[in-house]
Amino acid sequence: IDDWIPSGQQLATLYYGYHENFDLFIYPNPIPSSGTIFNYTAARVEHTINWCLQNFPVDTTRVYMTGWSMGGIGVMLNMTTVAEKIAAVYVLAPIFNMSISTVATYANQLWGTAATNLLTNEGSTRNQRLNSCCMVSEKHNASLPLMFTFCGKNDSNVGWAEKVIFYDSINTNQHGAFHFWSQTDHFNILTPWSPSYSNFSFFTRYRTNLSYPAFSNCSLDDNPGSGVSTDGDSIGTINGYLDWKDNIVDSLERYEITLYVKDLLTTQGALVAPDSGTTDITLRRLQKFSIPIGETIFWENSKNGILVQEGSFTYNDGLITIPQVKVFKDSCHLKIFYTPVNVDDQILIPKQFALEQNYPNPFNPVTVISYQLPVSGDATIKVYDILGNLVQELVNKE
Repeated sequence: IDDWIPSGQQLATLYYGYHENFDLFIYPNPIPSSGTIFNYTAARVEHTINWCLQNFPVDTTRVYMTGWSMGGIGVMLNMTTVAEKIAAVYVLAPIFNMSISTVATYANQLWGTAATNLLTNEGSTRNQRLNSCCMVSEKHNASLPLMFTFCGKNDSNVGWAEKVIFYDSINTNQHGAFHFWSQTDHFNILTPWSPSYSNFSFFTRYRTNLSYPAFSNCSLDDNPGSGVSTDGDSIGTINGYLDWKDNIVDSLERYEITLYVKDLLTTQGALVAPDSGTTDITLRRLQKFSIPIGETIFWENSKNGILVQEGSFTYNDGLITIPQVKVFKDSCHLKIFYTPVNVDDQILIPKQFALEQNYPNPFNPVTVISYQLPVSGDATIKVYDILGNLVQELVNKE
């Protein structure tokens, strides 16, 4: 969905926009040294997404962005500005830093040079807005779409060196991402990973109204190297050996999640992960779990019902990160809460009304719906079908 430019040169706006004095009908354009860059294409992409969500009968919590090559660049340039509407992104062979892109001769006509670093109409400079590392850092406290990136160490079209810088930026800012690489060129990026990611269907589990754990500093990560194609592991992943089960508990005073380590299949054979590893876990896209500033956060990590780790710290606002959680192939269960309760000598009284998401969903034939009341009183819970017809009254009592 890039914007075509009618100059007769089969050119486009490279998914962002162009300088206020750029002439769409001529080529080449002079390289601007002053003035403002406008996000014409990025604004149109955002408008298109909003229009589709308002006018098409779609599940607005399951919207995804994907692209290869220039399409992947478009995803990276636009996902941060529409983050709350996009559940996850899937990119192959992108350029993460377009401020120093491999198409600089033409890009400089659109945006001016990196040295001039003109302002955009969004308030950021050219080099900030066109660099995904800068954008994910700026959005450190925001929950971005979950990212899946696939790159090739021998991809001469978009280069490899910048990929390692981007991986480090994502890790430092504790965003949710899974990175995969191999010794492929620009046109065979996904081939080695096709046994594990044969199609796009696995994406449907990710939704904008569901929280997820962002992994960072994982001991299981492979080594992408220093940015030279011959350095580091020839095929590998960052965070790709980690996963979680979808029965997350995201309630007002408690967060629970089951995590596990998994092997990966490739066309070059299986990448067998160790039986366990450690990772920092940052809670992203929280729906209900909320901790008052100054409260003590408690956490417990158990395996097969046996406590493996526990800890506590004072919450000082911002992201909630649990450091170096041990994760196993046969899973672990992480519980995070801020009101410690001993069921033998006290009862936890809810602080507000809440009706939890049923689990499992979908289900056959049984599901569980949890609710809580901060005061005693009559409670009624009724289930209706999509036409508004009463299906069953589940609760009607004090």
